[in-house]
Amino acid sequence: FILISLTIDYAKLMNACCGVPAIKPVITGYNKIANGENAVSGSWSWQVSLQQSNGEHFCGGSLISTNWVLTAAHCSVHAVEMTSSISPICLPSSFTNVLPGTRCVTTGWVNPRFLQQATLPIVSQAQCRQFWGRNIITDAMICAGASSCAGDSGGPLMCESSGVWYQVGIVSWGHKSCKIIRFN
Repeated sequence: FILISLTIDYAKLMNACCGVPAIKPVITGYNKIANGENAVSGSWSWQVSLQQSNGEHFCGGSLISTNWVLTAAHCSVHAVEMTSSISPICLPSSFTNVLPGTRCVTTGWVNPRFLQQATLPIVSQAQCRQFWGRNIITDAMICAGASSCAGDSGGPLMCESSGVWYQVGIVSWGHKSCKIIRFN
């Protein structure tokens, strides 16, 4: 899937510890969210499910402070209270070049009852442009080697460094039917 890369200096937004969940994620290497594996409850404490008033999930997002959720442009959010099971994800303080082959994780609610997770490799810009076309993929995008669903939009692409998780992208271009695509 296509992820918009992040370059945000957000130190002024944060006072809480970020990127360290209360419950350590168990990452097995499963490579898709659609029909994927359930995440350990509470292990992605910054993952947000944006829901309609009837409780229907429509977008994912990442908590980056008490008043800020990082999500796709077509989604909206409101303030939350930080707890031991709700914490923010860290953002890189400057541009972070995630190398092709780096294994990162994305999460989403294909099934709104259980948060799903997928481990996926970062794909080179050249390989991504060969698949999608040179005029579609910009330098501000990251491709990863798995599929996502339309409801996964706004969710995080996260990479770990020294025990701390950083969000390096936002899920976009998920397939409406959750069809497995080489990468999107």
